[in-house]
Amino acid sequence: MKNKKRAWIYFLFITFNILFFTNSCEKDQEAFYLKATGEVTDIEGNVYKTAVIGHSFLDMGTQEWMAEGLKVTKYRDGTPITFVSNSHDWHHIEAGTALYSYYDFDKNNYGDIYGALYNGYAVHDPAGLCPDGWRIPTKEEWEVLTVYLGTRTNAGGKMKSTRTAPKDDHPRWDSPNTGANNISGFSALPGGRIDSHGISRDIGKNSFWWSSTIDDKTHYFGYGAHHNKAYMGYSRFHPLSGFSVRCIKKQN
Repeated sequence: MKNKKRAWIYFLFITFNILFFTNSCEKDQEAFYLKATGEVTDIEGNVYKTAVIGHSFLDMGTQEWMAEGLKVTKYRDGTPITFVSNSHDWHHIEAGTALYSYYDFDKNNYGDIYGALYNGYAVHDPAGLCPDGWRIPTKEEWEVLTVYLGTRTNAGGKMKSTRTAPKDDHPRWDSPNTGANNISGFSALPGGRIDSHGISRDIGKNSFWWSSTIDDKTHYFGYGAHHNKAYMGYSRFHPLSGFSVRCIKKQN
């Protein structure tokens, strides 16, 4: 009987230490990348959480990112952005027109929690989507974020929210939400996209964000994270695609 009791106490002791060590490691890892948090407010009064991200052993400074998807419906100077309410108009509107909408063209379809989807022309309008002192990140700034977080292979997992179906309601990732631990504080969520033909795709599965870097006159660079990968990728996209936006604070 005494041996059983000792074995049980030993088991509890080992379990406690494993849990304590695991939690401590997770907190240490978070501090390794997430340096501070804050808030920023857009022209319409929407308040966004922010994350100051860096790397404890790299002498590269830090970046402050929005930790939520942009929701603004007008530019920094107060000019309204053209709203599109259907797939046909998104695809057939005059080339070069800046647009925004929501997944399936309905704000009630999680628009308040995932944010708006903007085409490339809206992102590159000189009037400015981001709050004063903030801007659309360049391709190089996205690449620096990747370096902070290790490699392209696992950076997406460190950026992704851990909210996962079926346990969590929207906003959340479809299972398996591979590699997600959000130790960067970026809190990526899968708001999906509108493709260049005006079709909404991938909510719950993928996040797509614009960069401010133009590859050529017909393609802009964008970045993405996926529900079934820890990878963060990038590619060239037609500017009629509708993506989420994460702003980055301008460096002094």
